[in-house]
Amino acid sequence: MIELPPLPEVWGNYVIKGIAEVLSPQAISWWPQAPGWKYVAIILGLLAIWYGWRRWQWWLQNRYRREAARVLQKLVDTHRDSREMLYPLAKLLKATALQAFERREIAPLSGEAWVRWLNEQLPEAVFCENSSRLLAQAQYRPRTEIDSNSMAQLVDQTRCWIHNHRGPAHA
Repeated sequence: MIELPPLPEVWGNYVIKGIAEVLSPQAISWWPQAPGWKYVAIILGLLAIWYGWRRWQWWLQNRYRREAARVLQKLVDTHRDSREMLYPLAKLLKATALQAFERREIAPLSGEAWVRWLNEQLPEAVFCENSSRLLAQAQYRPRTEIDSNSMAQLVDQTRCWIHNHRGPAHA
């Protein structure tokens, strides 16, 4: 093993002996010091609270849409035979519309007038001629023979209507 030389008695630089260390200034605060910024912070806080309240109200008002979408998915999952799904699908559309609009506006509608009203609630009509015919006849002929493509199209159009119709009348 190699032997290291002993350390000197005086340690450091002889030239800077006796010089005091310079102290750094305190850190600059990032918090605004002017009172105007406090007012801006208060206003922004109030706006954030108002925005959160409005979003909460919107979420509560649209829970019927989420519930209708859940029921629609359950219908799709449980009814493999499209003949058995037509009447519950039409019933779901009526129930969803009753949640969003006044009963006196919805209750008297049936057949072609009902489907026309559904299409009027969107910026662009969603139910095509075939789907309109199926929905109009669903109440009177609930076990109508439907091919799977037509049923899938009707389900997609129903989903679109649930998510995109104009909001509740009482909002």
